Amino acid sequence: MKKSILCPVAFLFVYDSIFYSPYMFTGIIKAKGHIIHSHKKGGSLFLDIKKPVGWKIAPGDSIATDGVCLTVAHVARTAYSCELMPETLAKTSFGQSVPAYVNLEQALHVSDKLDGHFVLGHVDAIGTIKSIQSNSAGTVYVISFPKKFNHLVVEKGSITVDGVGLTVVDVARDEFSVALVSYTLTHTTLADKSKRDFVNLEFDILAKYITKRLS
Repeated sequence: MKKSILCPVAFLFVYDSIFYSPYMFTGIIKAKGHIIHSHKKGGSLFLDIKKPVGWKIAPGDSIATDGVCLTVAHVARTAYSCELMPETLAKTSFGQSVPAYVNLEQALHVSDKLDGHFVLGHVDAIGTIKSIQSNSAGTVYVISFPKKFNHLVVEKGSITVDGVGLTVVDVARDEFSVALVSYTLTHTTLADKSKRDFVNLEFDILAKYITKRLS
């Protein structure tokens, strides 16, 4: 009886918290962006990213970049720039290496169709690709992650990998698997990944809020 009362309350709290967030994403990648220049200064990393065709971008916009919510600092004719602070570098794969291409998604507007799942662009952990194998179901990636987050990963649940919203196939103590169809491989940078590469992980925000409310 206790759970039947708390769960609806927890869900109301979750939805209220999400919709009052200043920005939100869905895990549906809209473009692959080319990092045309990067440099470090004062402990921060500065990226110049080529503007995707047809995108309208203004300073102050939020864009999920490999799953990391970044604020647009400057916009030129063909590119825009973002700054990653030391804290962001410490918590994401950008602190390990700067890729040539990144997955991009602009923040939702109120009138936008809500596909995918709730994504905030706040990376929870850095995962490591343990294996990549192709079979009849697609291409299966096995990714290891810090075991302290195990309670947030469930079979058939949602997880975000480098900004891509995916469904968990299997989960063990400190690893999980996801199956990628050809469309996802074609339209994201995950096809460029190899064994031992790092990826940004964001666990399901619903699971995080409910776990907190019921603890």
